[in-house]
Amino acid sequence: MARLARWCYRHRIIIVVVWLAALVVVFSVERAVGDSYSDSLRVPGTESSHAHELLSLALPQQAGDSGTIVWHTPDGSVTDPASMARVQSLLEEVAALPSVETVSSPYDPAGAGQISADGKTAYATVAFSGEAPSTSEKDASRVMGLVAGARTRVCRWSLAAMRHPTRRRSRAASP
Repeated sequence: MARLARWCYRHRIIIVVVWLAALVVVFSVERAVGDSYSDSLRVPGTESSHAHELLSLALPQQAGDSGTIVWHTPDGSVTDPASMARVQSLLEEVAALPSVETVSSPYDPAGAGQISADGKTAYATVAFSGEAPSTSEKDASRVMGLVAGARTRVCRWSLAAMRHPTRRRSRAASP
């Protein structure tokens, strides 16, 4: 080993050139045969791709990305009139965004299960009209901006997550 070290020391310029050449070769090979980035999870002919196509046809509002808006009221309940008015106002603003397909509110008859047993925490699901990458960071940022703007001392909000039907991406906007 000492003999190799001495040789490398004596021929250090050759060693540096060889290492640089090796790096150039590795990067060149990676660029030539490396795969391009794709966030599409659809592979034609697979069961999951077929299921997604059926979902898009039958329930288009459920086929895109979705996010969950969670809020908590430390004092009182999320069903108090003042809290409900604030939340419903926010959910209406979110629903009015062009990229939002639907918003499932806990105040709708079908959403009763979206309120915690103690009545202090609730959530709403936001279904976007597209899926990644068409549901852009800009669309999610708009929702997060509305959520951040609605925070008060009485009600704490967060956009819990954005998700694709087959994968989960975290986008936290905490209080």
